[in-house]
Amino acid sequence: MYIAKINKERLYNNTMITNDDKHEVYVQLKTRLKKALANSFWLEACMIEYAIIEDRTASILLHAGVTDKGWEKKLHNKLNSIEYQIGKGHPIISKKVSADTIQGIREWKSLRNEAVHRACITKYDEETLRALAERGKELMDRISNDAQKVVRAEKKTKEAK
Repeated sequence: MYIAKINKERLYNNTMITNDDKHEVYVQLKTRLKKALANSFWLEACMIEYAIIEDRTASILLHAGVTDKGWEKKLHNKLNSIEYQIGKGHPIISKKVSADTIQGIREWKSLRNEAVHRACITKYDEETLRALAERGKELMDRISNDAQKVVRAEKKTKEAK
């Protein structure tokens, strides 16, 4: 009971980290992801990819000025919001974020959720999970690149003012 309480408190700690802390978190996550992919730990890879995709989509919404509470939204809602911004021609998101990437993440998320939630009741399928992890890595890299484009565009916009 005591351990669960400590972990729950740490899990739901809403203290935002600094950019330096975030850089360190990313170094750790990407190192773990590289190891997971190299050692066929497909479910761990998918979990890390999902976490990074969640963070990058929140960053897109923050830096494009859509919301400052992107980290409080579920991934589904962030994807919907980004798609909506693309559709209405948001001056940054519509030019810097690929609608194909958002759709790919939506499809990957659905398959990943199915695999994770059925992991204990279905036969382990190495090839499917490998493909899922590899696709997640590709999409994670694409949304990370799009997020960097949004950050650079925001910076240029602020400098021009």
